[in-house]
Amino acid sequence: MNSDIFYVGIENPGAFRRSLLECSKDVIHFLQKYEKLKSIKAQKHAHLTELKLIYQDLAHLMAELRAEMPRVEPGSLPKPKAETPKKEEKHEETHKAPKRLTGVEKLEAELGRIEEKLRSIS
Repeated sequence: MNSDIFYVGIENPGAFRRSLLECSKDVIHFLQKYEKLKSIKAQKHAHLTELKLIYQDLAHLMAELRAEMPRVEPGSLPKPKAETPKKEEKHEETHKAPKRLTGVEKLEAELGRIEEKLRSIS
């Protein structure tokens, strides 16, 4: 037998085993998240490849469209007349729709309300 083998006593082996199992559980959760991240990256790559193909097709179609359009000198085009805005249009411009809040702005507003409540409690 090998004389280098020795054993160490573990105090409270149940708690030690529990902590090892919890660490193993955490490692498995991290590995699951990593696998999800890898699949998301693969989807992103596939979508980017598809987007590049669509962009190339669009560029090709735009080139064909430009080739089919008639050539016109800029000086030969008639100048458009400047229209004066009507009173009704001016009235509509002054009553614009309220600005929609983004997710970050909503969260900041909610945070402000929570801080006000905390101040009122203190």
